[in-house]
Formats: sequence, structure tokens, C-alpha cells
Amino acid sequence: MWKRAWWRGCNAVQNDEGYAVKFIDRSKGIEYSEGGHVIRVAVETAAAEADWIVHWRPVKAWRPPHEMESITEEKSQQIKQRIVSGLHFLKVKFILLEP
Repeated sequence: MWKRAWWRGCNAVQNDEGYAVKFIDRSKGIEYSEGGHVIRVAVETAAAEADWIVHWRPVKAWRPPHEMESITEEKSQQIKQRIVSGLHFLKVKFILLEP
């Protein structure tokens, strides 16, 4: 279950399962974290029916200091689903673009 994570900022949510989604801003995008591991996803402003365009590319590795730990395709899809769910909870209007 999602809940607001005010200590992470007003645009952040945390799930009871231990992962979090934070919408940072246009330049830094979205941050997903779990167990001290972090990835970021690029975003840009949209001009139509959504406020943001989320550029999803399958994730291959975590950000430093865990960059040597690879991410499976299955885990990458799970992260994508969790990010989408978190953004819906935050009521962010977005379009998800995938390659």
C-alpha cells in the first residue's frame, strides 16, 4: 500500500513493501529506490493531455555505489510497474514512452 513520504519531499510516496518513488523535477526526473539501491528515469514536460512524458528504457544497473549489480529484465519490468503505480498514486498526469 502506498503512503505519502513527506520526509522525502511533497512528491514522494513509499510502499509498505519497502520501495519508494519520488518525482524530483524536469531536470532530474523520477527516482525509484529500494533497499539503498536507486535508479532515475528521465522526464520532460508535455504539451497535450498530460503534464509529463516519462521516457522509460529497460534498466540494466543501479546508480552508484551499486552500479556493478545488474538488473534482470523481470526486475526492470517490476520497477516500471512500481513507478507507474506510484505516479498514479501521486495523481501525476503522464505519458509513458517506451522504445
